[in-house]
Amino acid sequence: MQKTLFIFFFTLISFGFIKAQTNEVDTLPKIRHHSVFLELGGNAGLYSLNYEYKFPSMANTTFTLGSGFSYYPTGANVDGTGTKYSHLLVVTPAANLLFGRKSHFFEAGLSYMLLVNQTMFRLGYRYQSNKSGFLFRAGFTPAIGGVIGSVPWAGLSFGYSF
Repeated sequence: MQKTLFIFFFTLISFGFIKAQTNEVDTLPKIRHHSVFLELGGNAGLYSLNYEYKFPSMANTTFTLGSGFSYYPTGANVDGTGTKYSHLLVVTPAANLLFGRKSHFFEAGLSYMLLVNQTMFRLGYRYQSNKSGFLFRAGFTPAIGGVIGSVPWAGLSFGYSF
């Protein structure tokens, strides 16, 4: 009987010292699908405000879709033809492919300037932090054909991903 009580109490006390193992490292990183950013230069001419959605990635490739807009007041000459527009609103839908891992990406894409009928390409670098949400882009964004013709151009973007 004493032996049984001893084993019972020993087992009861032992459970107080047993701890389950926990995984303190999150194995699935937080993916920030939505981005908003200001682009200086780039797809819409002088500047644009943009929104972009990042689709779930396959291996090292990610696809994004987005759009931006910029507003030019009366008398703006943004297409290089000498035409003075009255309150021009430029909308730029865009699609990009991102190649890379974690926060650093090579970016290749295509956009179209609505109302100005201009195609723009993008080749560049993107830093998009999954921890802080900070977004930075630098790219070569030449205009090809269209109203403007073929013109080399570049852009810098700063924004936030959530």
